[in-house]
Amino acid sequence: MSADGLALNSTAPSAAVAAVLETLTAHALETGGTVSDASVVAATRILTDAVLDPAACDRALALLGAALYLSQSRLSGSAIDACQALAVRPDAPARAAAAAARLLALDVLVFRDPGAVAALLAALATDGLEPAVAAVIRDGLREVAAWAPDLLLI
Repeated sequence: MSADGLALNSTAPSAAVAAVLETLTAHALETGGTVSDASVVAATRILTDAVLDPAACDRALALLGAALYLSQSRLSGSAIDACQALAVRPDAPARAAAAAARLLALDVLVFRDPGAVAALLAALATDGLEPAVAAVIRDGLREVAAWAPDLLLI
């Protein structure tokens, strides 16, 4: 089975899939290659699993960050949805939730992505949002207001 095949295997444990994603991320960054769509799908699945594995979340977010960097295009709608869901999820590891919010903010700043702006604003409006995650979102929105204020006009 190829690495992408394992990444797409919905029955494989998140930790096993995350280990493959880590290898694919490192390879793409070292070679200047791209991150496959299958890997992005697998990463979003990890971020929306019923039971979150903190190490797997870290690896999935690293892959999405590499995809953003290497592909020079904005996050997919499903990746934005997964990051937003992780940022506001009460049982999410704090580091992963904050990293998901940072990834959304980066998508906004680099690609002026209105979908990511909407996700940040919706996440910020969530009741019971972790203070650290709210701070990351506010910082990201401050940067957006400074560099691309037109994106905040609704």
